Amino acid sequence: MDLKRLTEWLKTGEGIVQTIVAFVGVPASIWAVLTKTLHPVAADLHLRPWMETGIAGIFVIGLLLIIWRGFRRFAKASRLEQPDAFILRPTGPETLIGRTEDLKKLIAAVNQNRLVLLDGESGCGKSALINAGLVPTLNQKLGLLPVEIRDWGDDWVRGPLAALLDALFQALLPSDRESMNWKAASDLAADAPHLAAELNTRLKSVLSVLGRRPLLIADQFDDYQARHREHFLDENGNWLSPSALAKKNRFWELVSIGLRESRIHVLVVARADTASGLTCIRFLDESAVARTLARVDSEYLRPLLQNIAPDTVTPSTVSNSEGGWQDLRERLELDLKAEGAVLMQQVRTVLLGLRQLPLLTPRHYRVAGGLRGVEALFISRAISRAGDTAGGGAAGREVARAMLAALILPGGPNQPPKAKRASFTELVEIAENETRAKSVLDSLQRGEVVRPAETVSSGSAWQLDHDYLARAVLAEARQTDRWSVALREGRAQYDHAAGDWKRKWAALLPMGTLARISWERARGRLKFGDAASYARASALKPSILVVCLALVGAEIHAWNSERLITAEANRIVDRFGGSGERDAVLTVWGAPDRLRQRVYQLITEDNGKFERAARSRWPLAQVGLEPDRAREVAADLLAALQNSNEYWADLLLRNYYDVSMRIDDARGIDTAAGALRTILEKRLSTPDKFNDTVTDVASYYAKMVLRSKNSTELYKAAIDMRVRIVDDGPRISDEFFESYIAILARIKDPAWKISELAALRAAVLREPRSDNMDFGAPIVAYAAVAAQINDASSLKAAAAFLRTNAERASYTAPYIDFLRRSYSYIASRLPESDRKSEAEALLAELRTSPEIKRHEVLTTLYATLASQLSDTENLAGTASNLRIFASPWLSIPSERFCARAYVDVMTRLSGQAGLRKALDYLLEEMGRLPLVDRGWGEVIFAEAAVLLRDPVEMKEALPMLRTRLQNLSRYDEVDEVLGAYSLVIASLPNAADLNAEAAALKALLWARDENFWLARPYADVVVRLNDQKEMGATASDLHLQIMRAKSSQSANSLANAFGIIAQAMIARYGAQHQKSASLALQALILAGHPFLTEPAPLLAVLKPVAGIDFGDDVEAAERWATAKYGIPPEQFRPDLQDVKTVNRISRSATNELRLVGLATN
Repeated sequence: MDLKRLTEWLKTGEGIVQTIVAFVGVPASIWAVLTKTLHPVAADLHLRPWMETGIAGIFVIGLLLIIWRGFRRFAKASRLEQPDAFILRPTGPETLIGRTEDLKKLIAAVNQNRLVLLDGESGCGKSALINAGLVPTLNQKLGLLPVEIRDWGDDWVRGPLAALLDALFQALLPSDRESMNWKAASDLAADAPHLAAELNTRLKSVLSVLGRRPLLIADQFDDYQARHREHFLDENGNWLSPSALAKKNRFWELVSIGLRESRIHVLVVARADTASGLTCIRFLDESAVARTLARVDSEYLRPLLQNIAPDTVTPSTVSNSEGGWQDLRERLELDLKAEGAVLMQQVRTVLLGLRQLPLLTPRHYRVAGGLRGVEALFISRAISRAGDTAGGGAAGREVARAMLAALILPGGPNQPPKAKRASFTELVEIAENETRAKSVLDSLQRGEVVRPAETVSSGSAWQLDHDYLARAVLAEARQTDRWSVALREGRAQYDHAAGDWKRKWAALLPMGTLARISWERARGRLKFGDAASYARASALKPSILVVCLALVGAEIHAWNSERLITAEANRIVDRFGGSGERDAVLTVWGAPDRLRQRVYQLITEDNGKFERAARSRWPLAQVGLEPDRAREVAADLLAALQNSNEYWADLLLRNYYDVSMRIDDARGIDTAAGALRTILEKRLSTPDKFNDTVTDVASYYAKMVLRSKNSTELYKAAIDMRVRIVDDGPRISDEFFESYIAILARIKDPAWKISELAALRAAVLREPRSDNMDFGAPIVAYAAVAAQINDASSLKAAAAFLRTNAERASYTAPYIDFLRRSYSYIASRLPESDRKSEAEALLAELRTSPEIKRHEVLTTLYATLASQLSDTENLAGTASNLRIFASPWLSIPSERFCARAYVDVMTRLSGQAGLRKALDYLLEEMGRLPLVDRGWGEVIFAEAAVLLRDPVEMKEALPMLRTRLQNLSRYDEVDEVLGAYSLVIASLPNAADLNAEAAALKALLWARDENFWLARPYADVVVRLNDQKEMGATASDLHLQIMRAKSSQSANSLANAFGIIAQAMIARYGAQHQKSASLALQALILAGHPFLTEPAPLLAVLKPVAGIDFGDDVEAAERWATAKYGIPPEQFRPDLQDVKTVNRISRSATNELRLVGLATN
């Protein structure tokens, strides 16, 4: 690689742009690919994933090839290496292209005539013909001795005398000067008489000694005459006659004498436009010969250009001529031929302008503006040099430019611009002082841009060197002040088109020009003046275009946006019913509103898609915390429920209920409650009314009624639920019982509760009983109602009724727990004597039964009463009985109640010693059980260890409980195990043990998604450690994990843990702190998680901030937040984090797991 060329290329605009593209555009393109810029197109074309990378690779390679090609083109482009050699400068007769005949004729003329007058237009090549043709040719012969006067001096007499004397000395060979005894150059500072005398002597000596006649060549005579014009004019302003001139000027007298005496020949050279002044020097009228030099014919242009920078010259004037210069020469030939015959000075001017191009290529030539642009570059360089002499900087250049402008007639529409004369006085006024004016004019004259001009008055004048330069001067001025010129010319065309709206429209400024003019005006470099209205009118043209383009762009953008959104929505919808269904649900939850609504539209338009989506948690994701969306989706689900078969309806019920729970208006709630009641009645009327879904519908209906303010519906719901309890006891869920108890609590009528109690009593005592009739549910319901009655006699009767009828049914664990809680509440309100009597009666029934350990209910009731007895005389016997009932089935609910009661009684009986004894007993009994059945024993052991305040036992309990949470086989153990774990953590005194437990839990929790049960224990440990930084980091991690949770169990467990930590953080910050509000809003957003079914722990975070206990009413919390912070419901959605973030957390957790030695395969 050519480093020199590379450095030069990087300095060009093209090189800079392409380098930026290389170092910014290429990585940006790769990044765009990685961020799925090509993904929508690939999806539309059904391309495989690897094809996206392939397309991106091709694009990047193509971009690099373009950049490489740009550099190679630059490196191989023609460039000027020898600027001084790049000029039209003939060095001999053979280099005078197209002047062979002219040279022959001129040689013949000067040989055959003593006085020859040569004229031609400025720049046609007169001086080149003489210097490179005539003089070298005559010097090779012994005839005429060419002596050329170039610098005429300042004095009109002494100047030419000294110039000719010096030129004669320089023209002679040393040997000739020796022959003439002219050993040293003359004193050119002598006065005019001495110079004239010596000149006359030397001219005679040349002829007499050397035998050669001097040929005096008066080149650029017109400049000399223009400078001393007043001396060449008579009092009437006419040219002097030759004789009168000879009398006034000793130099011309000598010339006149020499011609008449045939001692010299004279060749006078002048411009054609000043040829009239040659009248003064026609000393030999009868033999003076006039010749006019024409332009070179255009057929000589090709060899002329080829001779400028020949390829054979070393070092090369132009490098890599095939890289653009050869093509540029052909382009120059065509452009110059279009001008007609060739003017040599114009060719020279073009070459000087080409020096300013960075590369000699047709492209750079076109960019510069072609032939006129290159000529403008020549003028620009001349102005720059002249400006430096006038003081430098922009001010100096403006002076030079203004002086040149005074030498131009701009012309008209059909008339080209021309040069004009301007007096020196006018130019001084422009320059503001004479010295500056002279310095500028001298510089421009040296650059062959201006020359002195003839005037009809006595003052001096100046003009452009040639008319063709007028176009270049104007072009340079337009380029420099192109925006002002464009404004003025556009205004003129606009005014000229008055009455013709088409022409006026066409005369308005183009958008690019208008933009640049506006920019120049903003920078203070241009003023609109009287063209302001024209500029405003011109602004209408791009405005209309911009508006049209904006409308088209907006339409295209909208179409493309709709296309992309529809494509993405289709991809999401297609995932419902498949393995990616849960991911699709989470995507909808966090999606922008437009995408979410497009998914909704696609799903609701197709029954098949709706069926698949509605079976997932999509309805909850669609709704979020937006009541309006909840009403909309609930209506769709209800319509589907009413028109679907039973199997399909069962799948919709849960979603319909959950969506309806997010409706916030009373009418909508009543509508949902009525719909659920209708569904419940319809199910009850079917032959298969004893099924789990009927119970679920009843439970949903009851919870909806709890949100309703309609008291009538409340009573109806309570009666309906009691009927379900009686008719479908074994299938009644704990959720159903919770709803039933909540409804009972809402009803404040004691008489109604007593009647309800009677109805349940009658149901239990109903005869005859069928073989499959189970009275567990009615008995539990009876206990629940009785617990809400305040009448003492009714409570005593209820306790006796439960004792005498409890064994008539089998029970599940939730039933027993409900029964225990209700019975415990009833017993707590009985007198001590009644509790003691009841306990004795229960014990008697247990002892008379042949299967003592099988009566779970009686055992549970006895344990419940035993823990409330305060008679120390009977505590020992009670403890003994409880020990018998608790052993050895600690995995059975009744036995664990007995075991817990045993620990309580032993503690009250013997204090710490009794507690230690109970603890040892539990360890002994657990050792007899399989690992899977030790759960309740471990829980009770942990509780006892806390009561004992034994750090060793508490520390021993932690790994047991942690292992139990990792290997739960029965979900009914979860709350008990979590409660015990929290109890131990809250009581563990050693900070080191807490830190160790925190490390173990953290590693286990983030290592596997299935370890979500450990979230709450970990939260308890973090809160106990009271490290604010760790709490913040844990809250963030939990927040991320909740957002990606894909099951109700994991979402609920993680939400519970987040709620614990968030409440602790709010307690530290204070309820009014901004961070507390942020945590509350985060919790509210997470409460809208589509897989979350227990929002209460999250809504508890809002309680200290809002001062309201929202329970599990998400919509009430949403209404508060909207009113408090002015946040619309649709914004209560997450910005789902990149999966990479969660994966990073998981990888980090796995590493920690290995460090603490708990990693599993």
